[in-house]
This record gives sequence, C-alpha cells and structure tokens, in this order.
Amino acid sequence: MPGSKDFSVWFHRRNANSGAVRVIEKRLWTGQGIGFPRSQLSQVRDRYSNIRSGVYVLWGYGGNHVSPRVYIGESDETFKRLGNHDRADDKGYWEQSVVFTSKDQGLNKAHVQYIEARLVQLAQEGNRVQLMNSTTPRTAPLSETDRAVAESFIGDLLDCLAVLGVDFFEPPDRATPDTEIQIERLEASTDPTAETKIDEISSNAAHSPIIDEDITTGTESVAGTEEVLSIRSKGIVAHGYESQGKFVVKAGSQAAKTLTDSARTRLNLKHIPAWRDKLINGYKDDKENFIEPALEEKGPHYEFVRDFTFNSPSAASCQILGASSNGNDVWKDENERTLGEIRKS
Repeated sequence: MPGSKDFSVWFHRRNANSGAVRVIEKRLWTGQGIGFPRSQLSQVRDRYSNIRSGVYVLWGYGGNHVSPRVYIGESDETFKRLGNHDRADDKGYWEQSVVFTSKDQGLNKAHVQYIEARLVQLAQEGNRVQLMNSTTPRTAPLSETDRAVAESFIGDLLDCLAVLGVDFFEPPDRATPDTEIQIERLEASTDPTAETKIDEISSNAAHSPIIDEDITTGTESVAGTEEVLSIRSKGIVAHGYESQGKFVVKAGSQAAKTLTDSARTRLNLKHIPAWRDKLINGYKDDKENFIEPALEEKGPHYEFVRDFTFNSPSAASCQILGASSNGNDVWKDENERTLGEIRKS
C-alpha cells in the first residue's frame, strides 16, 4: 500500500531534552504521528493526553536485530492503552513507538479499527517481521466513502513511517532504500525555553533511515542524570543508563572477550561480531568521520575507554555479553530489579 511518490513531512521537536520524540506531519494531511522511544512514554502521555482515537505501532528486537517484533493496535484511549502495554509481561521486546491520530478528530472508532486491520494485513504480506498480535483483527464495515478516507490516511501514514526508516508494511521488493533525503534543519535547541524546532524532510521514495534501530550511534555519549544500571555476568561488570531514548554505557565498563558460538555463526546475529570489530578497531560514520575505538583489551576482557551511546539497552547488552540478549532482562539496578521491571513500576 504505497503512499504518494513525492511528499514532504515535518518533524517538530521542542528541545534536546525531548530526545528522540518527534511529531510528524505531512503537507495537506489532517493526520499526525508521534514517534518516541518507550522510555519517553510517560512524558509523551502527559503532553498529548488529549489524544483519543488512534492507531499505534510498537516494535523492538529483543536481542535479534534482524527481524523486529511488531505489535499493532488501536484504541479510543490510546495513551491509556499504551500504559497498560507498558505494564504487561509480554512486551519486553518493545523499544520504539509511533502513534497516529487525526488533528481534526476526523477518525472515528470504525476508521481506526479498519486502519489497524489493514496494517496487520500489510505486515503479514510483507513477511519481514515477527508480528506479535495474538489475533488478526477484522476490517470494520465501512461505507465506500469512509473506506476511501481510511485508505487515504493509510497512504499518508506509510509515507511518514518511511522517513522514520520503518518499512514493516512494504512488500519485500520495496525493502531496499533507494532515495536521497534532503534535510533542511535537524539541529535541536539545547535551550529548554526555546520554541519548537521544525525540520522539513522531502522524499521521492518510501524509505529513509531517520530512526536507526541498529546497534549504535557511534558518537559521543548523551548527557543525563538517569539511574545507573548494571550487568554482572561471565566475570564482567558493566554500568550504563538510559538517556533521551538511547542507552549510554559508561567508561570503565567491561565486555566479554569472546563471542558465543551462535553470535559468531548465526546469520541473524551477524551484527554482533560486525559491530564488535568496529568498537575495537574504530570505523567511519556516515559523514566519513573516523570514530575512535571504544573497546580496549584488558587481560581476560575488554573495557570501554569512554562513554559510548547505543540505540537501545539490548544493543548495548549484546556487545557487553558477546551474545544475543534482551536488555530489559539483563540490565538491573542495585536492588536487582530488571530494566523491564523498573519500567513497569
């Protein structure tokens, strides 16, 4: 279900402290998308508490960074429903979120049920994700006019997802990025009192990696005062914290020197040895800047020589343990509460 071939969207961000929270709008579209990491749910819920009917997509990798786990839902009380998901035991994989609603209240319950069912159908047809919905919703009965409204909304929704790098709903033959993105402004203000920043992004195709759910940012750490969590396993100790939707591993943290057999040989885990090599030897980023090595050999293990920012707790734990892992389960506070348990509380 492709959207239009040429389109422009805007990202709205108030300041740097909002992290990866983006409000996504498209020219001449009455819809609105809000993309945010799970760690920002409470802040986003407080700010957009007026949102009622909406459809949402939750996803994460849970240690497997090749095939994402995806859940699709709808609700008349969208953020209340997301709060329930946040406390549920079966959403440990969830790392990123996007909510779509109508700015003019033009979507009713039947519309969002129809959109939810169509997105599930498209995800099934694309066959590139682990769909976590326990049941397959049925499309709500709509008049021909209402169906056209819903299908048009889906097309615009897919355009917005595309510039977030989310192509779960595209057919396999459209999964390869084939577009150049022109970003007019991406600087976020560091002044908490600054006005909202608006970034315009134009595209002529359906894929643009703006939100990268791979291994790491590969840049300097993100400042923050969040609670420090730890991994103590395999004779190593590592410390880190969540900040602005990322996960920062602190300098001095240790990493296993050897990778597990599965991490070295399984195709769906090939990112682990690939990025381990980059962390040890350094690499060039997208702008051809050389990123200095972050890991240094220290006897029986490696050690982080500086703070290093990963895109998720699982991405960080995979490198620390040298194995596929779910960061929600292995990062713990001083009372042995897991990150997943902390989020629920």
